[in-house]
Amino acid sequence: MAKAKFFVFENLNDNKYRWELRWKKNKITSESFENQPAAIEDLESIIPIAGKAPMYDSDGILITENESRTPDTLENSPIYFIFLSHNNGLWDWWCLKKGGGLFCKGSEEKTVVSGFSSFEDALESARNLRSIIEHAEIVDVNGVMIPDMLFSPEFAEKYGIGDMHPSHEFIKKNKL
Repeated sequence: MAKAKFFVFENLNDNKYRWELRWKKNKITSESFENQPAAIEDLESIIPIAGKAPMYDSDGILITENESRTPDTLENSPIYFIFLSHNNGLWDWWCLKKGGGLFCKGSEEKTVVSGFSSFEDALESARNLRSIIEHAEIVDVNGVMIPDMLFSPEFAEKYGIGDMHPSHEFIKKNKL
């Protein structure tokens, strides 16, 4: 499976920060944030729960891992996936924040969230995305990994984010 990366960058058009998940030719862009710490804080809240986000059909019925459907409420999770069928026979999925806010929106290019020929294809795509989010690197606009000092200590430890400076490995290896 292709390597996914979260890019945290400043949009030069509005001087706001965003994070963007890039995976294969797909892009999912966050809302705008006033500064880089706010964008990183949003990532810290989303990454741990996205991989376990429940999936619902268009009637709000929970889709379990074996694809059976059970009644549930959308209120139980801070983010969730929902699948929509269009009049042209294509399927989309959206990942939404509790309260109706959009978590994932696609770019202008072909995205992971638009135009699937079947429900099964849309479901597989959403499951693939869920499975890679927790393992995606978090990098700056140049693709350089962001060091641990910009994350909370708990998040940095849980996801193995360290000081990316080359001296870090030397110090660690030599127990200095």
